[in-house]
Amino acid sequence: MQVPAANAQPEIRQERKQQQRDILIRCDAPEHVFPRWFLEITFLEWNDQTFSVYVHRGNHGYPSSNAIRKLATCPGPLTARCVRHFIRTEKSLAIGASYRDRVQTTGLTDRQAPVIAATLARIGEKTRRQKVEDPENALYWRTARDGGLVYADPQTARAVAQTHRAIETSTTWGEFQSRMPADEWQDIWEGIQDYLLECWREQNPEAEDDPDEIPPPNPWSPFDGNDVPGYADGDYPQWLQQSLETYLPDEVLGKIARPVCTILNGNYWRIRPSAKTELLRILKEHGYEPIHRPDLKFW
Repeated sequence: MQVPAANAQPEIRQERKQQQRDILIRCDAPEHVFPRWFLEITFLEWNDQTFSVYVHRGNHGYPSSNAIRKLATCPGPLTARCVRHFIRTEKSLAIGASYRDRVQTTGLTDRQAPVIAATLARIGEKTRRQKVEDPENALYWRTARDGGLVYADPQTARAVAQTHRAIETSTTWGEFQSRMPADEWQDIWEGIQDYLLECWREQNPEAEDDPDEIPPPNPWSPFDGNDVPGYADGDYPQWLQQSLETYLPDEVLGKIARPVCTILNGNYWRIRPSAKTELLRILKEHGYEPIHRPDLKFW
């Protein structure tokens, strides 16, 4: 006897219930990074019409700073495409591109997982277009804030640009820490601790003893770039125009670049834009391969 369509509906619902799932995405900072942060994103499907997204962001060793938040409830069903779309539109979940290989997933196929990891790492079109590795003799250059030209090796230029981007785009301390280059975060953490200790002293003027250790800010606490030591004064990130002698031949420094003295930030080298053609010729004669990178923020 044929089963009526109406009677089949409970079976369809039961089958759908068995297919309900969750997707977990996790990224842990390397062991040498301190404080060692982590980001965990959980997608929970409630039924074929809705799923929720929870985020757990914190630091290993500081349980009090860890926080789980429900970010959103979205229309279902839950698919890898939905996950990717949510990550692309939720900028607070972005991590630094250098952490892309540290992303682990559960509930995704071997083909879907690296796509989600790349999306989470915010690999934009400008980064993806450079599929061929730079030659060993590559030297990045661009126009600096004062209108002069600045040059640096690719690794340094990319690290400075990533630091600028982390400071300017992060809205919470968790975002800032995860977007910073791992080595750079390690270097500035001591300065940040000094800043936090200063804040503690201002808030506790009558305290007799300073604490031995200041825990990192709550990952969800609002972030202000001026809280980064040296940023408001123009001393951080690294000002590459002050160290052009590291990258350019002596012939360039003596013939084209001229030293400029500032009142607060010390001396730097300025290369006038009109000298670009001559400078490129000299660099190529010395075996360099100059590559214009106006998309990277370094000077």
